[in-house]
Amino acid sequence: MLVAAPSIFEAYSTARDHLKIKPKDTVVLCHDDIEVLINNSDFNEIIDKNLQKPQIGFVGVAGTSHLGDSCVWWEGVGFGNPALKGVVYHGSLESGHCNNYGDPGRVVVLDGLFLATKGRILNSIQLKQPQYFPGPWDFYDLFYTMQAYVKGYHNMVLPIPVRHDSYGDLAGKVGWNENKKAFRMMFDRHIPAVV
Repeated sequence: MLVAAPSIFEAYSTARDHLKIKPKDTVVLCHDDIEVLINNSDFNEIIDKNLQKPQIGFVGVAGTSHLGDSCVWWEGVGFGNPALKGVVYHGSLESGHCNNYGDPGRVVVLDGLFLATKGRILNSIQLKQPQYFPGPWDFYDLFYTMQAYVKGYHNMVLPIPVRHDSYGDLAGKVGWNENKKAFRMMFDRHIPAVV
């Protein structure tokens, strides 16, 4: 919606305000480098069926049912962490790799490569960048989905396979660690968070 925004927080908050999202609207927030690997009708059915439940906050494709002190949702990937949920293919289907985090289900927080929610949820949380977050691109996903969790909503990983062009490399990324520390301080009394 907002091309060349200075931050993902501004892109999403400006789009919400510009589009005048209504409570019953279904809203998808996603990266521009993903491909949904199921047909449109199945995709729509899964999203609609889950978002019509009043207790649902956000739905997505990857997340964790236990957010610990590190605030790294994918902690323990590759080591059989039972809290992890979802499936994401990275790179091309022919030469990339698949992260099979675990079975779909209820989670505390979701990864931002794909999030969907209703307007009533999106309009009830802060989308603008917190003043304590120096980085413009990181921890927006945990910030958004944790707000829904704290309000008592259920976040869910759904069985929607996606391919993500990026491998999600954080090496040398400015702002990630700083935003992680700020996120940890903001939600200190709620962490560890478990469902």
